Amino acid sequence: MAAVKHSYFAFDEKALPFDAKKLAHVQVRPGEEHFEPCCTHIAEHATSASSFRIVRKAPSQDDDSDEDSNAGEEVAELSNALANLADALGSGKSVHHTESKVDRKVVAVGHTSKLLEKNRKKIKTKLSLGPGVFHFTHNGHQLRAVLQNIGDPVGTNCGPKQHETLVIFSDSSSVAIIADFITYVLARSMEQTKKGFFNIHKWHPRHQYWQRKGTSRARSIESVVLPMSTIGPLLEDLQLFLGKDARKFYRKHGVPYRRSYLFYGVPGTGKTSLIQALAGKLGRGISYMQPTHPDMTDDSLQAAVSQLPDNTIVVFEDIDSLFDNERKGRVVQSKLTFSGLLNALDGVGGGRHGQIFILTTNLRDQLDPALIRSGRVDLHVPFSHATPEQMQLIWRRYYPNSTVDMAKAFAKGVVERCDKMGRKTTASELQGFFLANRLNDPATALSKLDLLTDEMKRRVEDQAIHTAAKKK
Repeated sequence: MAAVKHSYFAFDEKALPFDAKKLAHVQVRPGEEHFEPCCTHIAEHATSASSFRIVRKAPSQDDDSDEDSNAGEEVAELSNALANLADALGSGKSVHHTESKVDRKVVAVGHTSKLLEKNRKKIKTKLSLGPGVFHFTHNGHQLRAVLQNIGDPVGTNCGPKQHETLVIFSDSSSVAIIADFITYVLARSMEQTKKGFFNIHKWHPRHQYWQRKGTSRARSIESVVLPMSTIGPLLEDLQLFLGKDARKFYRKHGVPYRRSYLFYGVPGTGKTSLIQALAGKLGRGISYMQPTHPDMTDDSLQAAVSQLPDNTIVVFEDIDSLFDNERKGRVVQSKLTFSGLLNALDGVGGGRHGQIFILTTNLRDQLDPALIRSGRVDLHVPFSHATPEQMQLIWRRYYPNSTVDMAKAFAKGVVERCDKMGRKTTASELQGFFLANRLNDPATALSKLDLLTDEMKRRVEDQAIHTAAKKK
C-alpha cells in the first residue's frame, strides 16, 4: 500500500481531514501538461471544496476577439461568487441565508455558473483551485485532492509567486483510478484545443518544467511559399518517419525513434513560418528550448528532453549562438557543455519516442561538424534568398485575381532593382512590401516597386550605423 512521503506536504499531515498515509496518491507538479487540466476539472466538479480562484486562460496568438473593457468588474463579481460557492461546498455557514445546505449549494452553483459562462466569453478566464482540500468523483470512485503552497514566495518578472503542488488521493489502494482520471482529463483538454490552433511550450530551466505559453493559429503548408527543392524532400522524409510501420522498423534495428532536421540559411527566408506550418499539418504542438538561458545546465537539458510534452515539435533556435566550431561556449553565463548538448540530441538518458527535433541557424558553416553529422541531424533543409518562382507565387497569394503576366512583371521588376543594388531580397522583405500595399490594387502595387528597394536601402544604412556604434 502506498504511503505519502512527508516531503509531499508543507504542513502537518495531521491537519488533513483524512488519513493520507493509508491512501494511494499521485503528485502532480506545475508545468506537467496535466496540472492545469486537473485543477480546472476538479474545480468544476468538486462536491466539497476549500477555495477557488479564477485564472486567465493561456493567451491565444491571433485571437480575433477583444477583451471586455469591464474585465476588472467581471473578475471582482466572479471572485465574490466563488467565495460563496466555496463556502457552500465546504463550511456550514450561510451564504444566502437559506435554511438548507443543499439549497445554499444550488443557489451558489447556479449564480456562479451564470457568471462563469458570461465571463468565459468576455475576459477569457477559467475556474481553478485555490489552496486546500477538495472532494470529487470519477467513474463512481471517490477521489480527494490537496493543493498546497510550498516554500517562500519568490520574485518573478510578473511579481511574487509561490511554488505549489497538487496531490490526488484515491480511497482505493491502487493508483490505477487516479491514472485513469488524469488520462481522461488530459484527453478532454486536448480535444478542447481549438481546431486550427496548436499549443506552445517553453522549458523553464530554473524550475525544471515545460511551461505552456499559449496557443497559436496554425498556418497551412501552402501559405509558406518555398521552392519545391526545399520543402519537397522535407515533407517526404516526414511522411516516411511518421508512416504506419516506421516505429516497428526503428525498434527492430535498435535505432531511437526520433528525427532531427537542420533549417539553415539566410534570415527572414521562412524557417519559423515553416515550423508553424508543420505543426498545423502534423497536428503537433511546438516546444521551444532555451539553451542560452543562464540556468540551463546539462542536467536541465536532459530533464527537458525526458519530460517533453506529447505530440510536439522540439525547436532549438539559433543553435550557432551556443558554441563555435571549436566547441567553445559563446554565452558567457552558460553552464551548458557541448557534450551535454550532444547527449540531449542523441536521446541519452531516455525521452519520448517519435519526437521531431528542429535546429535552426543562419550560419551552418560555424557549427561543429559533430553537432550536425549524419545520424544526429538527419536532413539539412536550406533556406535561401527569394527566387523568381517564389516572387511570382507570393504575388499570386496576395493578388489571387491578378493575371499571370502581372506576377511575372513583379518578379522581373524585383530582380532588376535588386541587381542594381548588388544584393538579393528575402520572403520577409517581400511580405513587408505587400503589407505596405494592402489597400492598393495590383496595378498600383506594381507601380510602387521602388518602395521595396527604398526600404532595403534604409535597412542597410541602419545596419551600418549600428555596426559603427558597436565598434566605438
